[in-house]
Amino acid sequence: MKITCPKCGELGNLEEHFVKVKEKSGGKRKEYGYWRVVHYIKEGGRRKRVCYLGPINRDYVYVEKVHELGLTNVLHQDPARIVRKVVTKLIEEVGRAGVEERGELLEKVRRLRIAMEELLPKLRAIEEGAKS
Repeated sequence: MKITCPKCGELGNLEEHFVKVKEKSGGKRKEYGYWRVVHYIKEGGRRKRVCYLGPINRDYVYVEKVHELGLTNVLHQDPARIVRKVVTKLIEEVGRAGVEERGELLEKVRRLRIAMEELLPKLRAIEEGAKS
C-alpha cells in the first residue's frame, strides 16, 4: 500500500517484513515482524531505501525490558501515554532518591517542567484551532 512515510515524509510502499532471530537460551529461532516503508529510487538503476517504523505487534520487546515506556511502532503511537509514563517514572524516581541523587533528578524535573510550560500553549492553540 502506498503511503507518505511518517519517518521521512516521502512516498513509499508500506509492507510487513519478517526476520528470524536465534534466541540465546535454547537456540530456538523466533520470528519478529516489522512495519517498513520501502522507497524505490531510480538513479542509475533501481535501488531501494527502507524506513523501519517498528514492530507489527506494536510492542518493542527489548526496549520495553529496559525503559517500560509503552513505546510502539510509528503507526500506533500514543504520545499522551508515553509522556504520562515518563513523567510518572520521574516522579517515582525522585521519591526513591537519596540526597546524593536528588540534585540531578531535580534538574531533570526542572527541565521537564520548562518544556511542558512551553508546549502546553501550543497544544491548546491546536485544540482551539480544531474547534473553529
